[in-house]
Amino acid sequence: MAQIFLSHHSGDAAAVDALCKHLERNGYGTDDVVFMDRKVPDSVGVLSQNIAARIRESSLVIFCVSDAAIARPWFQEERALAYATNAERGVVFVKVGALAPSADFRGQFLAGASAYPIDLTTPATHAAELEKLITVIPDRLKLPPPVIVQGAIFAFDKSQFEAFQQLAPGLTGGARDSWSALQAICRAFGMTDGERTIDQQLADRYGPTSDDFSPFVNDALAGQSLKDLVEQTLVLVNRARAKSSRLGRIYLRWLHPQLTSSIASERVAAKTAWSKGPSLAFVDALFTLDQTLGSRISPLFAYPDQGRRSVVWVPPHTRRLAELSRFRATTASSNDELSLWFEDLGKKLERSFAFDIADPTELQQWVHRLMSAVNDEHAQPEQDNIARMASSSAKPDTGGGPFFAARRAP
Repeated sequence: MAQIFLSHHSGDAAAVDALCKHLERNGYGTDDVVFMDRKVPDSVGVLSQNIAARIRESSLVIFCVSDAAIARPWFQEERALAYATNAERGVVFVKVGALAPSADFRGQFLAGASAYPIDLTTPATHAAELEKLITVIPDRLKLPPPVIVQGAIFAFDKSQFEAFQQLAPGLTGGARDSWSALQAICRAFGMTDGERTIDQQLADRYGPTSDDFSPFVNDALAGQSLKDLVEQTLVLVNRARAKSSRLGRIYLRWLHPQLTSSIASERVAAKTAWSKGPSLAFVDALFTLDQTLGSRISPLFAYPDQGRRSVVWVPPHTRRLAELSRFRATTASSNDELSLWFEDLGKKLERSFAFDIADPTELQQWVHRLMSAVNDEHAQPEQDNIARMASSSAKPDTGGGPFFAARRAP
């Protein structure tokens, strides 16, 4: 049974597709359970029986609002049916396209306090409105609230790296030693081969913003940024968490634009948010050598409760190491005994394997991660645990996840 029905007009397809991807990252829907117009046929201006059935089955109906949508007869019909079936609590309005000046979005569609009109058309508030939607959905579906993790990518953009290149020869003290050591690592990994200098190769990692930071490159990941890779991983993580009735989905709130802002008030507000919950920071090794930018983020790592905070340090030679991925995968998959384990190298995160352990620390990390995930199928539970479980009123996890029935009317 569909838990969420998404109603929208075909003219808003681009905005709705972006919305669906955001929802998927947060554990709501996958490609094989998202119904588009090709799967849900409808007639012009008429509320079809299959659309009506899915609205009745859904616990939540999201209306994607625009001038094009509200002008269609089906919009009012679906809206009336949604209220009749789910009442106000089961309806959310999301503005995804232009509305005529006479259309008061928040007044017209705020039928009750629970209707939550959410505006995704204003760039300045887009991220905050998306977060509001991700908070509203589990509340309406009676699911655990999302687990908000503060995320940040501390990396240069291309113009900042070019400025750093001019300053690098004048670095002093620890920054000079770090820069020299990083260059030595790059040389050791063969980044002096060919006609391009180390600086030129490092410049390839950066784009117009820190969102474009791309420390890895190979046949499979060419052109993908670090942020893309993290969010793709988040889809898999939330897909697994969605199978549990006890686990909230993880919402990764990206704060690096505010944390590195030149506006002091934005940095203060972001640092306050950063200090309140778990965090995950990705730090470009070169970024910290810039005294101005590095000083803005150094207070973030001084908070107590370090057990809730994670830092990934990204060295400059990762692009060269990534070039080995295709060869590693080919080598492992060609081994008859191990091919089943390594054929999905780099894709199946739920499978525990390691390839080409680099040092003792990495070996210890892999073993710790593996042993922590082991469940002994032959272990016998203690009798007092059995008694506690027998008397517990806790319900078993059914594993049912929500999905979307999406509609694009002509």
